Amino acid sequence: MKTRVLIVDDEPIARRGVRRYLAQHDGIEVVGEAANGISAVQQINELHPDIVFLDVQMPDLDGFGVIENVEPVNGPLHIYLCHGSRCACHSCVPKCTQLTIS
Repeated sequence: MKTRVLIVDDEPIARRGVRRYLAQHDGIEVVGEAANGISAVQQINELHPDIVFLDVQMPDLDGFGVIENVEPVNGPLHIYLCHGSRCACHSCVPKCTQLTIS
């Protein structure tokens, strides 16, 4: 079974960078992308991804607002909070902070 991932960032180049990074790893399925926090909340609640790569700084609803508005799930949701424009372009995972919501 593949790990289901959602990518959330208001910058298309950052989303592409995360997608390219994840494509190098077997067992990962990108189930969606969101360009803003409101769309992120909707997709998290509908798609129930295992992991979310979530930009902190976005217009309208930032990454912390997304976390506050996600519905409880049947199991942990792993979130990597990404910060800074260098994140996706230079190997996202080491520049992210991991949170787990149970």
